[in-house]
Amino acid sequence: MEPGTTYRLCVGASCQARTARAQDAGPSFLQVALPDSVGARKVSVRFTATHGAAGPPAVDERRTVKLTKSQPNGAGCGPTAYQAGLTYDPGTGLSPHH
Repeated sequence: MEPGTTYRLCVGASCQARTARAQDAGPSFLQVALPDSVGARKVSVRFTATHGAAGPPAVDERRTVKLTKSQPNGAGCGPTAYQAGLTYDPGTGLSPHH
């Protein structure tokens, strides 16, 4: 992560942003909370990285991902979540995280 860079992840109109600091090391994570009613479906995702306070994004990647159902406490036990994971690499871009 480059200090002073703002990373932004959007799913539709719902977004989450984080600005990297000098003390940040290693990978960082962004997540976007969606309404519980979203269900297992495809959603459009946009990831941007902007250096400094102004200017166009240095990174602007878009991808469609499928949300999958997750029941971490087993079938029939809450909570039920719908999620997808993506990884960004400067050499390969935005790709599904398995």
